[in-house]
Amino acid sequence: MATRTSRRTRRSRRSTEPLGLVTSVVGACALLLGTAPALLQGALGMLLLGFALIGAVTHCVSAVRAGAPLWRAIIEVVLIAGITFAIVFGVIWYFTVYLASQPGIMPFTGTPSAP
Repeated sequence: MATRTSRRTRRSRRSTEPLGLVTSVVGACALLLGTAPALLQGALGMLLLGFALIGAVTHCVSAVRAGAPLWRAIIEVVLIAGITFAIVFGVIWYFTVYLASQPGIMPFTGTPSAP
């Protein structure tokens, strides 16, 4: 018979695995939105949205079965997905929009000379 601690660990691991799916899918959406936003307007965007929703619902159900309140599971999903989206999209935006529009970021002043 499993000890009480191992059962808790197994339950909590089961409830956080779908959260990893949500994090991965939201990160992929943010990456696509930052680089090629037209791809998210078609079937690929709907597929990623469906996977994110399935992962969120699965996380909420498994967290409630593990003994956590539903509101905590919902807040976890929203916070983790929001932070993931902000970090990934923010980095992509910084490199593609902000940093690329800076004048004189890499000045090449000299002319190459022949050896």
